[in-house]
Amino acid sequence: MKSNTLRKRPTDVPVQKASEQPGKDLREADKQRQHKEFIAAMNEFITKGGTLTDDEFFRVL
Repeated sequence: MKSNTLRKRPTDVPVQKASEQPGKDLREADKQRQHKEFIAAMNEFITKGGTLTDDEFFRVL
């Protein structure tokens, strides 16, 4: 018969430390901000102009 006890994973996984390179955090934040701006601009473009393809499969009714 199988036991119903839970098997816990080891908890010795290293905890993420504060970045040793503060400039790296700023670069990552800037990269994320630029990505969000790009996505917002693309969403606005698609809303105004429709899809980016002429393929019949993607045509809006």
